[in-house]
Amino acid sequence: HGRVLFHVQGDPDNEEDKRLLSEGNVIIAAYDEEGGNILWTWHIWLTDRVKAQGYPNGYIVQDRNLGAISSEPDGANGMDGLYYQWGRPTPFKPASSGIYGAVERVPSVATHAASVEEAIVNPTTMYGSGDTSRYDWLATSNNALWGYQNEYTDLEKTMYDPCPVGWKVPSYEEISGMSYYGEGSSYGLKMSVNNSLISWFGFGDYMHSDGSYYSIMGEVCYWTTNYQPQWNNVRALYLYNGQVYNGHESWDRNPSDAYPVRCMKDE
Repeated sequence: HGRVLFHVQGDPDNEEDKRLLSEGNVIIAAYDEEGGNILWTWHIWLTDRVKAQGYPNGYIVQDRNLGAISSEPDGANGMDGLYYQWGRPTPFKPASSGIYGAVERVPSVATHAASVEEAIVNPTTMYGSGDTSRYDWLATSNNALWGYQNEYTDLEKTMYDPCPVGWKVPSYEEISGMSYYGEGSSYGLKMSVNNSLISWFGFGDYMHSDGSYYSIMGEVCYWTTNYQPQWNNVRALYLYNGQVYNGHESWDRNPSDAYPVRCMKDE
């Protein structure tokens, strides 16, 4: 059993100053000794202390997208965070969207659908752009990659869940049960919770499985765990500027595309 330790330097001239000098995201990998094949990857997320925000339905949610370096508009796309093909643990980031450290900015693209094992070995490759019938990066569908079974079964976090320890990708039932009051702006939706707590949901972008990047002005979509095998798509959270639909709405999305994640407390 081994371990890897990181020391993130604050101000070298003031040991009492623990503020980060830089923020961003890095992916590290463990390799086998024989062929240099990747065995697993880890996402290192460097940002200011993420706040846990309590919602009226009892759930606790992070104040920013997974991988984001800001919880509010900062002029540098710091609120966007990272993007995930549904069910995969390793994120993607397009080249034109901000300063996010060493996360792969222009992913490799493979037209075929892959196995889970192949995707782990090739974490910076987006799969499935050639699958125009199923629109899935996974050759054999698996609705439980992020722990979802059905609406009657408690969600259990899996090893493929990209959220930090103690947090998880929420199910649609959990995240859609929040009480929102939305106010649109040019940056995103400014959501008021409990009449005082403010949480930003930045207007979103997503990545197609061919690596291309799309901006959705006025709308934002977040992954949930809810894979729907009968339609081969995922029930995602959908927020829309000016038409918040009482704060939430579902939007069925292709698992081969990459969308952001907002992590929920795993209790």
